[in-house]
Amino acid sequence: MDDLHSETNVDNGTLGEEDRSSAPIEAQQSEWDRRVYRYGCLAPTVNRHIVFRQFRAAHRYRNQLTEIERARRVAVRGVINAARESNAAQAETRKLLKEIDEKAVLLRKGARALCGVYWGTYQLVESADEQSRKMLKIFEDPRFLRWEEEGAVSAQLTGGGIKEKDLANDTRVQMRIAPPKRPGMAPNPMFQILSLRVGSDGRAPVFAEFPIRLHRPLPEGSIIKRVTVRYKRVSPSTEKIHAGACKCGHCSDGFREQWSAEFVVEIPKPSARCGKSIVGVDLGWRVIGDELRVCAWSTPKKNGKRQAGELRLTARELDSFRRVDTLRSTRDDMRNRAIALLSAQRAEWGDAAPEWFREETSHLAHWRSPDRIPRLLRNWQNNRFAGDEMIFEWLSFWQLRERHLLKWENDQRLKNHEHRKKKYQEFARTLAERFEIVVLEDFDIRTFARRPAKDAEKRPDGRRESQQSEKARAYRHLASTSELRLILANAFLTRGGGECRVPAHNTTRICHVCANVEIFDQAKNVTHQCSKCNTEWDQDDNASANLCDRFEALKKIHLCEPCKCRKTAAKDDGAHVRRSGVVKQEMESRFAKGMRLKQEREQAANTEQGSTTT
Repeated sequence: MDDLHSETNVDNGTLGEEDRSSAPIEAQQSEWDRRVYRYGCLAPTVNRHIVFRQFRAAHRYRNQLTEIERARRVAVRGVINAARESNAAQAETRKLLKEIDEKAVLLRKGARALCGVYWGTYQLVESADEQSRKMLKIFEDPRFLRWEEEGAVSAQLTGGGIKEKDLANDTRVQMRIAPPKRPGMAPNPMFQILSLRVGSDGRAPVFAEFPIRLHRPLPEGSIIKRVTVRYKRVSPSTEKIHAGACKCGHCSDGFREQWSAEFVVEIPKPSARCGKSIVGVDLGWRVIGDELRVCAWSTPKKNGKRQAGELRLTARELDSFRRVDTLRSTRDDMRNRAIALLSAQRAEWGDAAPEWFREETSHLAHWRSPDRIPRLLRNWQNNRFAGDEMIFEWLSFWQLRERHLLKWENDQRLKNHEHRKKKYQEFARTLAERFEIVVLEDFDIRTFARRPAKDAEKRPDGRRESQQSEKARAYRHLASTSELRLILANAFLTRGGGECRVPAHNTTRICHVCANVEIFDQAKNVTHQCSKCNTEWDQDDNASANLCDRFEALKKIHLCEPCKCRKTAAKDDGAHVRRSGVVKQEMESRFAKGMRLKQEREQAANTEQGSTTT
C-alpha cells in the first residue's frame, strides 16, 4: 500500500474572504495546513461499470475542451494577424477578442451540460484544461489526449469540508469498517469500505464502493476537503483477472490494476521541526565516472568554511533504469520479426487466405502499435482455416513471450521510479531536519524538455537550436530533477521551513570566492580554476554556494527577514520565501471571481442604461 503522500501546502481556510483582505500578514499566519493523504485500495465492488463509464466520459470531455480551445486560439491568431496587417484600432481588436472568449465560454458550458460526467469529477477535467491553457502561449495549441484506459472519479466536499466522524452518513462520501473475512473474527479498523458518489438516481445518490486499507489513520481533528479515486493499468497479468466478469465494455481484462484513494485534508499546522540556517541546492545531471550526480548543496560561510555535499544515482541504479530500455528494444525486435514473418506468410497464401484475413492485414507493413497482432490473434482464434497451424502456433508463442516481457518492463519501470522517489525523499528529509530554508534556482525546467521546432536553425554539430543530444535527454529522464525539486520544497514546507527561488543567471560561471565571471566549456569540464584568484572549484558546488550568497544579498537589499509571502524572486527580484500554511495574498477563489464579474457586468449595464436615458 502507498505511504503518506503529502504535497506542497496550499492556501488555508481559517479566515474568511473578507477577513483575509484586511488582516495583517502576522494575523494571517494560518494554523492549518493542507495535505494529501494517499492510500491503496481495490477495484470497486459495487457499480464498477458506472466508474469506468465516468472514466471514458471524462476523457471525452477533456478532448472536447481541447477542441474548443484550439478553435479559440485559431480565431484569436486570425484577429491578431488581421489587426497587424490593417493596423486596426486596439479598441476594435479587443472587442473582437472579447467576443471570441465569450463564445468559447458558452461552448465550454454547453460541453459541460452534455458531457455526462458527474459533478466533482468534471472539476478535475476542467482544472487540468485550465492549467494547460495557462501554460501554453497563444501560438501553441493544446494536444488531444490518447485514451489510455485510465482515469479518476472525485467528490469535492463543499461547505468547508467535513470531519472524519461525519463520513458515516454524508451524501457524497462515506466510509465504514469492512466486515470480517470469517465469522466470529473481530472487525479490523484498518480495513474499510469507501463509498464515493459517482451519480444520482433522481435525487438519491449512487455510490461506488472501494475496499481500502488505512495503513495509517487520518490526522485527528482534520477536515476532509476532497476525495479522489484514481486508476491506472500497471502491467499484464498472468491470468485474465476479470475475464467474463464485467459486461460494461470498458474494463481491461488481462491487466493488473492499480487503484489509489487520495484524501485532501486540512490539519492543524504542526510545530516547526526543521533546523536553522539556509542551504543552496543546485539541481542538474552530470555523469561522474559510472554514477550520475543529480544535485549539489552548500551552506553559507561560517568561520570561513562551508558545508557541502551531493546526491548521486549509483551505477547499480542506472543499470536498473537501462534494463527497461533493453526490454523495450527486445520487444520491438520481436514485433518486427513477427510482422515480417506474417507478411511473408500472407504473400505466400495470396488469394487462398480468407477475405477477413486479407482485409485485416492489408496495412500490415504500417503496424506500429504492439496491440495489433494480439487483436488479430483474438479474431483468428474464432475463425481458423486450413493451413494456418504453424504460423498461428508460432504467433501464439510470440504473444506469451511478448506478454511476459511487457509485464517485466512495466514492473521494472515502476520499481525504479518508486526507489528513486524514496531516495529523493530521504535526502530531502535529511536536509530539512538540518536547515530551515532551501534556496533553489528560479528557472523553468520545461525548457529542457521541449523539442525544437522543425524549422529551427541547426548548429554546426547538426542539432537544432535548444535541442539536447539523445544521451543528454536520456540522463535527464534518469535524474528527474523536476521531481526532486518538488520533493525538496515539500519536505521543507511540511516541517515549518521555507523555499526560496533566486535568479539562476551565471550561477555556475561566477566564482564564489572573488565574484569573477569565468567563461569555459561547462559541458566538457566539471572543475575549473578561476583565472583571477586561482581557486579551483567544482562548477555545481560553486553554483550552490552562489545561490546562498545571492539569497543573503537579496535579503539585505530588501531588508526583510525573510518575508512570509508566497512570491518568488522573478516578480520583483526579492529574496521572498514561500512558507507553509501562509495565505496566497493575491489569490481569488472561483466563487469570489464569479461574483465580482457579475457585479461588474451589472454596473456596466446600469451605467449604459443611464447614459441612454440621459
